[in-house]
Amino acid sequence: AVEVVAPKRVDCSEREQLVIGTVWPGNQTGVAIVSVTAEGLRPDTTEVTVQGRPTAGLLVTVLPARPFGSSAKPGFILVETVDKNGVPTREHGIIPFTVVGAADVAPAVGEVAAGESYVLLPLQGGSVSQTKSIWVVASDLPPAAVQVSFVSPLLNLEIELPRRVLYPGDTITLDARVRSSGVPVDGAILQWEILGSGSFDRRSEESGMNGVASAVFRASAPGDIRVQVRASKPAYGTQITEIVIPVLDESEINASRSVKIFGIRVEHLLTLTAFAILAQLGWTSRLFFRRRRNIGATSEE
Repeated sequence: AVEVVAPKRVDCSEREQLVIGTVWPGNQTGVAIVSVTAEGLRPDTTEVTVQGRPTAGLLVTVLPARPFGSSAKPGFILVETVDKNGVPTREHGIIPFTVVGAADVAPAVGEVAAGESYVLLPLQGGSVSQTKSIWVVASDLPPAAVQVSFVSPLLNLEIELPRRVLYPGDTITLDARVRSSGVPVDGAILQWEILGSGSFDRRSEESGMNGVASAVFRASAPGDIRVQVRASKPAYGTQITEIVIPVLDESEINASRSVKIFGIRVEHLLTLTAFAILAQLGWTSRLFFRRRRNIGATSEE
């Protein structure tokens, strides 16, 4: 017997002598046994010859519709068996097939198992510069084709600045982190460019397994130095990030490194420390009044 779909209950009114129930064939062709029972009546059984939906072709779909052009997040090729109306069907044995035109992105062969209506094939990343036509060919079935266009996954580029302010002659190491969908991207080429004064110990570097590439920057003149970093990798595209590094001049250095005590600018930390020690020894007032007398004060020691 073959599987059929039929209503479980059909009601018959008092005046009706005929009731009709509809039987829908499944995926197989053959004989179905239909039994009918009614309260107070003798049950009956009959055989119904049903015609299933024979497999008439293949349907090929790419998932997602526009997969990434990288192997980090592969897509799939969905191969379905369908009837003459394009409805998925499982009425078939094993259907082996070959995949043409996708040697570098998908397996060369595959099969739909007996009694199944589909199979998924892994789809690896391809070039983002072209559209591929992929054909699935099986014996005794018309070939099916689909076109696939790969898109560039978005690169995320972050630059870590270990210090917020530099002075001429200072050096810092800049780390560039390259990710895509939160996953580190290795093998990306990073190029460093200075829009202003300063220098790098290298102009380009390749990201490692952790997605990081580093370069040493040396400040040479004051100003807001713009640094532009470009990351690129085949199938990922290009991402550009820019940061600004403030470099202070000499007057700003002196102002930031000195303090005033009683109106006197102390230029060095050593002088400030000595002043604190003298204060502990009780000599602060003497120094204070001597300083005032030297600048025209009338106070005596």
